[in-house]
Amino acid sequence: MVRGKVRLAGYSSDFPESDPGLSPGLHDRCSIVNAFDDGRIIHNCDTNSGASGSALFARFEGDKYRVVGLHAGWIRFSNGRVVNRGVQVSKWSREAREMR
Repeated sequence: MVRGKVRLAGYSSDFPESDPGLSPGLHDRCSIVNAFDDGRIIHNCDTNSGASGSALFARFEGDKYRVVGLHAGWIRFSNGRVVNRGVQVSKWSREAREMR
């Protein structure tokens, strides 16, 4: 897991407050809390409507950043708990490069 090192940059509908969705927002120091063999991930970055497709990235070596996932929406359970979903880039990046 990547804990406390993940950043999400995207265009959520609640930022900036004065003109929502106009500028990207950044959530710093969030985590990928679970990853599944089929490529799905669960993360705890702050998201809102409009953030789908946002990059989840982390710094690994010095100043090198790598996109580790893409935010793919969230699920709100009947108890009010929200779980953020995403997909691991490592599970589909090779195929994407081959499509060029």
